[in-house]
Amino acid sequence: MHLSMLRLKLARPAGATAGVRSGTLARLRAEERAMALIAALGILVVLTIAGTAVTEYATRNFVASGSTKASSSAYGLAEAGINDALSILANQLDSTGAVKTGGIDPRTSTLLPQTTVNYPSLGGSVVYSGTINSSYVWTITSTGSVKVGRTARHSTITRKVSVVGINAGADSSSWSRFYQDSTSSCLTIDNDNFVTNVGTRGDLCIRNNGSITGSNVNVDVGGNVSISGPDATSVKYGTGANSGASNTWTNPTKTSAADSSYTTSAIAPGTNSGNSAILNVTGFGFAVPSTAIVRGITVAIGRHASSNSGTNSNYLRDNTVQLIKGGTATGNNKAATGTSWPTSDGAANYGSGSDLWGVTLGASDVNASNFGVKIIVHNYSTNSTSITASIDYVTVTVTYSADTNGIGTSGTPVANANIGGSCTYNAQSAHTPCTSTDHVYAGTITSTPAASNPALQMPQVDYSYWWANAKPGPKHFCTNANPGISSTFFDNDAGSTTGPNGSITINGEMAPPTSDYDCEVWENGQLVGELKWNHTTHRMDIKGVIFIDGNFRFDDDGEIVHYYGRANIMSSRDDEIDALVCAGGATDSNGNPTGNTYATSCYPDMTNWDPTQNMMVLMSEMPNEYDQGSTHCSGSYPSCIDGYLPSGFQGIMYSTADCLIHQNFRDSGPVICNTITLPDEAGGDPTFYTFPYTGNLTDGQKYRDTATATHFELDVGQQSG
Repeated sequence: MHLSMLRLKLARPAGATAGVRSGTLARLRAEERAMALIAALGILVVLTIAGTAVTEYATRNFVASGSTKASSSAYGLAEAGINDALSILANQLDSTGAVKTGGIDPRTSTLLPQTTVNYPSLGGSVVYSGTINSSYVWTITSTGSVKVGRTARHSTITRKVSVVGINAGADSSSWSRFYQDSTSSCLTIDNDNFVTNVGTRGDLCIRNNGSITGSNVNVDVGGNVSISGPDATSVKYGTGANSGASNTWTNPTKTSAADSSYTTSAIAPGTNSGNSAILNVTGFGFAVPSTAIVRGITVAIGRHASSNSGTNSNYLRDNTVQLIKGGTATGNNKAATGTSWPTSDGAANYGSGSDLWGVTLGASDVNASNFGVKIIVHNYSTNSTSITASIDYVTVTVTYSADTNGIGTSGTPVANANIGGSCTYNAQSAHTPCTSTDHVYAGTITSTPAASNPALQMPQVDYSYWWANAKPGPKHFCTNANPGISSTFFDNDAGSTTGPNGSITINGEMAPPTSDYDCEVWENGQLVGELKWNHTTHRMDIKGVIFIDGNFRFDDDGEIVHYYGRANIMSSRDDEIDALVCAGGATDSNGNPTGNTYATSCYPDMTNWDPTQNMMVLMSEMPNEYDQGSTHCSGSYPSCIDGYLPSGFQGIMYSTADCLIHQNFRDSGPVICNTITLPDEAGGDPTFYTFPYTGNLTDGQKYRDTATATHFELDVGQQSG
């Protein structure tokens, strides 16, 4: 029985007990008067054997009845004392197991001094007290005393209560979500769709087609939310106009189409210092959405020169290619001054989709009729030869952020969004609280600061405790004969501490493709820990808490692994998955997975697993990597799917460092890390699936060293006496 059960207080129905007591006394008094009358009649009439027997029986019955009732009442009072002591211990803790404000640590030896409680209406009292040993086990002793008439009875009972250390955040909600604990980097969801609870103590950045969806999903953000859509482009032709009296452009409006109809300028080298007149090309007619972020400008000019003789130094080159904002040329000059114009039509490109030319631009700027491009061409002739510049067209491509979803949708909002900071959608101004204007759609939107939001805490894990107590682990090797792994598998440096300073990389392959192993740890006839692999059937069996003081990986690209059981696999360094690691799966009469192809694995349906039966929790102290492995398909594996070997995981990922999830990795299960990196890559993006609620925590998730704990659970033992 744990803390949650203790909170159902063992009630002591004092009123009901008093009522029973009053009725019993009345009945006993009536019996006493009846017995006295019989005795008197016997003396006055005749003392017979039968009369003597009746009198003796009645007297015995009265004494026995009083004794039984007294003993029963004394035992009940003793139980009430046990209940009081349990209540004192339990009432020091809140619902998370932390010591309440004003409460006393349940390991405090003076918490249960000798206490006497009198019950006058019952004619009794109880004395109880508790002592705690070095293993944090309380022994509660309670003695109830009752006197009925001249009959006094005492009853003493004892009960053991263990104070068990639990991790902060040892609850199912904290372990059933995507969570980033760091505030130094933005949790960036880029082209990925999260379909489960999401939390971050820092900022949340949703980019491109990234989103968080699901009607039952909760989103908790300690910092700010920034949402911006994928890049979109708009390409328009502009209309030219002269500015200047010398070397002017003929038919400047012909820049408005790529039709081999040119605007020209015959540029004399000495006139106007060898420059053409200014050609201002505007009137592009953009209609970029007002909420969009302008990300970059690309200018394309289709042009040629009448001469390009490098030998005689007769050629044209750019002098100025500059943006016009609000009718005024501004920003960086992108002129390609080192490149001569060709004598046949060719396109010259300036800027890019991420280049703003040193100018701050919004949608209203590029949509304005006086937005455009300033062009000047220079004649580098050294023999006073005029050269004609011909321009067929001028286009501007605006790259901007398109519309996107964000958190929830208007049709299917998430359940709750608790955002401590502000929200910014594309180019809109940041504001608080967040609303649907920011593309945050939720049934309830609140603005609780991170420090006041209990959801923004990363569950703790006691690596040091489990390094010493994991079975199997560095201090507890397999107890069965011939386990098939080296005695140094769990710790090959005989280190005394966990962490990167106390261990050497093991590079352990958890599922070797050509060999088996079977490691079991038995205690008192019970199997307490297991790590077993059969490479032929692709079955892995796990149980308990397993600690590897180094790193490990499922590194055989595209290999299918079916694991059965519930366990933590901890490492002091890092983990990697390149295989497809599935939780359970159908088995034949021999317990072997019924198939080892992608079609019969978890690949078709990553959501289909039962964590009450099969749940692998990977925990590490250093960065982890989860990726697609190789695109090379060979051996017994089927053909590549979509050009790669599928990889994925059904289970829980946890790291006190970074979790890198990339390429075409498929994931169904919580990810809880200091940082989560989800890079947007050309080779593909991860796919995140819904997963079942991962309640019923494993020992490694829940328990820790009681001596260093700040959260506790009370484990109540059997009562004796």
